[in-house]
Amino acid sequence: MILTCPQCSTRYEADAAKFLPAGRTVRCAKCGHTWHQEAEGEAAAAPAEGEVTGPAGDGGEVLDTGVPADGADGDAAGAGASGPAAEAAAEEMAAGSLADGTLADGRLATPVVEAARKPFLGLAWQWGSLRGWIVFVVLVAAIVLGGIFLRKQVVAAWPETASLYKALGMPVNTLGLAFQNVRYRVAVVDDLPILQVQGAVANITDKALPVPLLRVVLTDSGRHEVYHWDVALAKKSLGAGESVSFRTRLPSPPSGARHLELHFVEDGR
Repeated sequence: MILTCPQCSTRYEADAAKFLPAGRTVRCAKCGHTWHQEAEGEAAAAPAEGEVTGPAGDGGEVLDTGVPADGADGDAAGAGASGPAAEAAAEEMAAGSLADGTLADGRLATPVVEAARKPFLGLAWQWGSLRGWIVFVVLVAAIVLGGIFLRKQVVAAWPETASLYKALGMPVNTLGLAFQNVRYRVAVVDDLPILQVQGAVANITDKALPVPLLRVVLTDSGRHEVYHWDVALAKKSLGAGESVSFRTRLPSPPSGARHLELHFVEDGR
């Protein structure tokens, strides 16, 4: 059945069987108003013990609040209550066994309209939380992709990040110079082994650039340096798209050398 507070018009759903046979004193959970609620006409006419009646058909929206009771003992029932049904109701109230959870301590539970809002509020909160995570993931992805595809600009603005990109396997050419057609071999001349290295250095930018010293590094099987030497190129600067060839030799290279690397000497390093 549907109860309406005479004071604030808040509506509640309650089990009609709890008001048999002579009604019950209830209190509004919203405004605290107390009143005596009579049993429904049909329910009062047939006060069979354990009978549960359906929701009232007063034209209002009826929703099952499903809210657990907030207390154990109810207010006293009407003074005129008598008979087996009244005794059963009194015993049930004294034991605090309001099975439907809509009444407790004579106080009505969550209003029908308020209970109806809760599922929608929950859905709105879930969608808001999900939307926040989506925005966060998109933002992180944009930062990562921007750092990958715009790494040259990032390194130009923050040179310290060049070592980070190199450690991640994405080295960034900060000089604008590139090695081309590099070849090396060991030749024997007069029973003496000679390491020969040749190639070219190209300016891959659209502006003129200075050309630093070229460093040839020999490393062992563990990529540890065993020897290096520097080579001065024929040109001190290169125009946009221009290149310069180089050739260098090392007599009697170290026996432990297994790999060859080329670097530019920057700031004496």
